[in-house]
Amino acid sequence: MSQVPEISHEVSTDSPRSIRLDTVQSVRREMTGVYFKAKKSAGPEISVADAGKLTFILDRIRSCISESEVEERLAKIESALNAS
Repeated sequence: MSQVPEISHEVSTDSPRSIRLDTVQSVRREMTGVYFKAKKSAGPEISVADAGKLTFILDRIRSCISESEVEERLAKIESALNAS
């Protein structure tokens, strides 16, 4: 499995219209920022409801990691096919 790049824990401060969410990786970066902001606001004692919500976000991030790997591999295959 490929190594996961370091992701910033900051939520983008760009205006919503300037954030490009055109790749799985860009969506993952934004979701990671949202997760860390939500976790910070939940405080040290996380309620069961907050834990469920944070776990859901983590599951979606996990899905994005998997999908971004597929997206990268597909781009490499397409590049190789176009080069031949």
